[in-house]
Amino acid sequence: MKKSHNIKGIILAVVMLLLIVGYYYYLSNRNVSQAEDADRELQTLTATQEVLTRDLETNYPPTPREVVKYFSQITQCFYNEDNTEEEIKQLGHKIMELYDEELIANQDEERYLSALKKDIEEFKEKKRTIVSYVPSSSVDVETFTKDGYDWARLYCIYGIKQDGLLYNSNIVFILKKDTGDPCIYGAIQEQMAFFDRYKMSYHITPGISSFQAAAAALRSQFTIPEKVQSIILTRGEGRTPMPEKEQLHKLAQSQSTMCIYLSAGIVEQVQEELMQAYPPETPVAACYKLTWKEEKIYRGELKDLAKIVRDNNLTLTTLLVVGEAIDNRKGLSRLYAHEFKHLFRK
Repeated sequence: MKKSHNIKGIILAVVMLLLIVGYYYYLSNRNVSQAEDADRELQTLTATQEVLTRDLETNYPPTPREVVKYFSQITQCFYNEDNTEEEIKQLGHKIMELYDEELIANQDEERYLSALKKDIEEFKEKKRTIVSYVPSSSVDVETFTKDGYDWARLYCIYGIKQDGLLYNSNIVFILKKDTGDPCIYGAIQEQMAFFDRYKMSYHITPGISSFQAAAAALRSQFTIPEKVQSIILTRGEGRTPMPEKEQLHKLAQSQSTMCIYLSAGIVEQVQEELMQAYPPETPVAACYKLTWKEEKIYRGELKDLAKIVRDNNLTLTTLLVVGEAIDNRKGLSRLYAHEFKHLFRK
């Protein structure tokens, strides 16, 4: 009987082992299957579609080297992929989002796209393909200051194949650093997440955000006693959706001083939403390249905001300010009233 019990115990142990192995096999295959499904989803996107899914307003390349890498990805898509007319146009827009304002100002979009299509046709007629690109390593990126701006210079070597032969083309890139506070509509979230993940120490140096520079440039106090005590920093709804509770027309109901980033390109929509709450005569200012030597300020009324932006060809690096605080000289603070008591006056 004792031997029989031992046999039963061995059988049960073997059965349990088989169940464990079977369950592990099921889990392993399920995980592999899920990974394969995810890979298949990614593989359904063309190289062009993958590049176009990146929203540069919220996910701009964080370093000069990453900017050049993304530029090179777009370039590969131009010359290696069989793109539709619309895809070429969208890729062209992506390239222009990387360009400096001065480049954009001197580049007619229609002529740019026309020349680009012709260049792509010639490239493909010669049966060329871009097989690789290698940007300068991070330590080889040269940084310098000129005309009050911070610049970076780096190289990228493109491997081009034609008729079975491979040759290199070395391109020099010059990048200019924008100003502002990195934590307000910046692109440092990915970097911080990476640093935190690997328990790396880092320091964030605060900058002067454009809403602060706008107050100084407009010679306006954005908070007025008993009239305006709130400043709203927001943006219009472009490719990146806005949370339902943060729609412009809802925020506008507070009548606060509103500073609107990244929205010159959709200014008609912005004006329409704001006029659902603000009076048409509400003071506005379109502030272009604040703190830069090219800084320009255009004042007006809300009903003319879209016209101001369009007439002056304002696109990127434009902050829109809306509210009664602009140029206001009424509603003075009681801070210096003789009867006002505080820490330094008793």
